[in-house]
Amino acid sequence: MSKRITALLLLIIVFLSGCGKRGGEAPSLLSDEAVLISEKHFALAEPTVWITEYEPAPTELLTPEPTEIPEEIVEALIPAPASTELPTPEPNGRNVYYTVSPGQFTDEEIYLVARFITCEARYAGDEGQRSVASVVLNRVLNSSGRFPSTVTGVLLQRNQFVKKDKLYSTEPTSKALKNARYVFSEHGSTLPKMVLFYKAAFLGTTWEDYMDYYKTIEGNCFFYGKYYF
Repeated sequence: MSKRITALLLLIIVFLSGCGKRGGEAPSLLSDEAVLISEKHFALAEPTVWITEYEPAPTELLTPEPTEIPEEIVEALIPAPASTELPTPEPNGRNVYYTVSPGQFTDEEIYLVARFITCEARYAGDEGQRSVASVVLNRVLNSSGRFPSTVTGVLLQRNQFVKKDKLYSTEPTSKALKNARYVFSEHGSTLPKMVLFYKAAFLGTTWEDYMDYYKTIEGNCFFYGKYYF
């Protein structure tokens, strides 16, 4: 484009410089001379090239240098290995139950347990009555030497349960007799064998320091005996 302008300027200069020829007459723009000059200078001009698409110069991408990560960050990202330590087992007896076999206890012993259930939990449901009977069974089968090894001995142990005259004067209900058979002849204890004590729920869930609270069942709080195994 700049060469074409230059050619036009030269044409104008030539035109002006030609003034005065032939008695000061300027050559006509339509004369042969003007046409020759014009064609000459236009021939010198380079054709215009139109760029229809822009192609950016290739840019070389720089490869970033690797950054060294501090060791403490790398160690923090590594997952800790799964623990292989086994959980500490609960004290002996907290998840173990006594079982029984038919004939292990006599009908007289089962009938006496039914009397006891009627005295202690006459209006409780099956779970409550079986829990009371289970404390008796847990004491009978306990090997610590702190309790008698017979049903009669456990039920009449001094300062533990009901008095002898009340126990023998109480007639068992059919429900109590059914639940006594369930614990002492059919199923076994419904409470872990370390559950050796109970008291009325309204007295609270704390007792002596040698006991741990286990559970409240139908009006009674039951407790583990810590040092009986």
